[in-house]
Amino acid sequence: MQYLNVLLKSLDDENQAYFYGERLVIDYVLLTAIQGEAGEVNQRLREEIYRLMNSIDGSLHVNLFIVNVNYLVDEAILAFMDVCGNKKEVRCVGQKRLMVWIAEEDLHDFQIYGFYQLHQ
Repeated sequence: MQYLNVLLKSLDDENQAYFYGERLVIDYVLLTAIQGEAGEVNQRLREEIYRLMNSIDGSLHVNLFIVNVNYLVDEAILAFMDVCGNKKEVRCVGQKRLMVWIAEEDLHDFQIYGFYQLHQ
C-alpha cells in the first residue's frame, strides 16, 4: 500500500505543520492558489483528485491535512468518493483510503477529522 501526505492548500513559510512531533513532509498540494468562483474551484479540486488517483496503481492511503474546515474540505471528500467510485473515469484498482486530519490552532499536531474507505 502506498501512502501519500496531501495538503488541501499550501502553508506559508511562517506556518509549518507538525505531525506526531515531527515536521510534516507533504507529497502533494491539491490547490496551490484559490481563485475564481466556487464552481471553478470545485472543478479544479476534482481534477486534481482525479489526477492524483490516476497516478497511483494499487492500494493507496491518502492522509489529507487541513488547517480550516470549510466547503473545500467537504468537496475534497466528495470528490475522492465520486472519482474513485466511478470506474469509467478512473482506474482505481485495489483499496483506496482517505484519512482527513485537522490542525490544532498552533499547527503543532493534527487530530483525526474523518476516515473514508473505498473497495474496488
